[in-house]
Amino acid sequence: FLTPNGDGRNDLLRLDGIERSPNNSLQIFNRYGVMVYKKENYQNDFDGRSNMDLVVERNSGLENGVYFYIITFHDLRQKHQGYMYISN
Repeated sequence: FLTPNGDGRNDLLRLDGIERSPNNSLQIFNRYGVMVYKKENYQNDFDGRSNMDLVVERNSGLENGVYFYIITFHDLRQKHQGYMYISN
């Protein structure tokens, strides 16, 4: 659950153990499968804003809803996926 409203609670997507594999990549997709965020060497800093230009405007806050993510830990040769709900 992500509530990027600046109150200091649930403002960022925090993935446990990310520090064990700093050589990683994170991809976030909307419910239609469109990538809305991509970052190499993710450091628990996703705040609900897109960094892609395709469907939503870059650096704009994403709409409320369910989003899916894939985190790849290159050092560990592991890939995990999950989902989150963004509520502004």
